[in-house]
Amino acid sequence: MENPERLAGHRRKYKRTHTAQSREQQRAGRERCRRLVIARYSGGKNICACCGEWRYDFLSIDHIAGDGSQHKIKGRRASGSRLYRWLIANAYPDGYRVLCFNCNCANGFRRACPHVAERAADAVIAEVSNSDPERNAVNKFTY
Repeated sequence: MENPERLAGHRRKYKRTHTAQSREQQRAGRERCRRLVIARYSGGKNICACCGEWRYDFLSIDHIAGDGSQHKIKGRRASGSRLYRWLIANAYPDGYRVLCFNCNCANGFRRACPHVAERAADAVIAEVSNSDPERNAVNKFTY
């Protein structure tokens, strides 16, 4: 690159004259980054690590330590496409996972997802029901 200023001028001119095409290229690039990051952090399964939600549009990246609001890139909050680009540029560091938007919000606002409590309750019920087979045979028909 002999003249970076000249090249930057050409890019600005192209963006002005090809606005719709430029926006579509940017949107496609953001989507490509998002797909790469979600595939990487979900182990290629593209599902929520908590509830198993599989619809791609609902999936998001979660900071496992809960420090997403403190994560800054160049002084700005790291979310959305900025976060995806940062994760790719930093070779997919540990400390992130794929959650659906509901699980991610529940973790952020309530510090725990309701699915975790449900699974714990189901485990207790299963343990109790497996511990006394005679009681289960009687109670099975009382519902």
